[in-house]
Amino acid sequence: ILEQPVLLPTFSLVCQGLFAQASEDCLPKELALRLYTQHRKLRGSVTRFEGFQACPFRHFAKYGLRLREREEYRFDAPDLGVLLHATLADFGRQLQKEKRRWRDINREECHTLCTQIVTALAPRLQNEILLSTAQAKNQLLRITKAAENSIQRLIAFDAVSDFQPMAFECSFSSAPSAVMPPLLFAMENGYQLEVSGQIDRIDLYNTHFLIIDYKTGQAAINLLEVYYGLRLQLLTYLLVARNLLMQQEGEAPLPAGMLYCFLKNPILSANHRLSEGEARQLLKKKLQMPGWVLADPAVIREIDHSISFLKLSISAKTGNIMNTKTNRACMKTPQDFAVLLDYISWILADTGKKILDGEIAAQPYRIGEEKACTYCAFQVLCGFDLMVPGYGYRSLVNHEDAELMDTMELKGKGAI
Repeated sequence: ILEQPVLLPTFSLVCQGLFAQASEDCLPKELALRLYTQHRKLRGSVTRFEGFQACPFRHFAKYGLRLREREEYRFDAPDLGVLLHATLADFGRQLQKEKRRWRDINREECHTLCTQIVTALAPRLQNEILLSTAQAKNQLLRITKAAENSIQRLIAFDAVSDFQPMAFECSFSSAPSAVMPPLLFAMENGYQLEVSGQIDRIDLYNTHFLIIDYKTGQAAINLLEVYYGLRLQLLTYLLVARNLLMQQEGEAPLPAGMLYCFLKNPILSANHRLSEGEARQLLKKKLQMPGWVLADPAVIREIDHSISFLKLSISAKTGNIMNTKTNRACMKTPQDFAVLLDYISWILADTGKKILDGEIAAQPYRIGEEKACTYCAFQVLCGFDLMVPGYGYRSLVNHEDAELMDTMELKGKGAI
């Protein structure tokens, strides 16, 4: 075979299959700088840097090679998220303009306003896709109902909360239209990391502020994912909001918490036929807002007098917040929030450094059964195969929260 040049390419290809191994996992630094930076700045949203921590190769494929899935003319989950986010933002701005609180809106007015807003927004999505067919128009009616239900829950939340919305879709970037400047971090050789994004909602009461992030899917936060850089969004928003309020108020405000708010109608299941009251209670429980709040009972009550909208357990006898492990994981002291915000600054800068160092290894994370590859669009490209030498998951080791906090404090201070 070796003496027949015409067969050498085929022979070489066969050998590659027989003796395959993981490809190079690093770009030359000069090439990485050319691929990722513009005017000596590495720019991106928090989602971009979370994606790098999930798998460096995924980041390389999306932002280095700039690969994109073929666009299709259809209404997908991201389009639903855009429409619902915009509807709630427009609804909130309308009330701000009229100097009214959400609790002042009755059900009939909510329906009218919501319908008007969705009707105005729908034609802007994908060349009027929601108006293109009778089926699409029926889907628009269901989306309008979902938006109305979400607003009704936020109206009920406002009725038991002292906090009031001060900003909606608050953008931070270098764009002229942005409300706030981007987060900037100095890097080696005069380069900078520029982090941009948009905060769905900032609430304020006295000296405390609250971040609310709307979600159409599942969402939760835990220290392990924060530590490994997989869940940075809420804390980054908290950092940006603190900087904004510090400029406006002249002193550092205190975070009351950061919460996910679900914009969806979940499917209920039970082993028996539910009464209307039982269904309402189960629905309310499924839509409780997960996240972290300040470990101060008075502030928690200011966020939610009833403690029914927060994902916290309360005693049926006393109505007080129970001292359970789950509750403790959801409550952070002012010192904890300070440590977490310092750590977010550190890990964003460290992630930027790794990107510019050229890391592109196909090393997806794994936590238990959860894997970065599950919904990855680039699986056919990376060649990741556990049967091939050199490939393997980056298994993330769990630790106690106290141990994670200690390590994050040291890294945030630059001690390690």
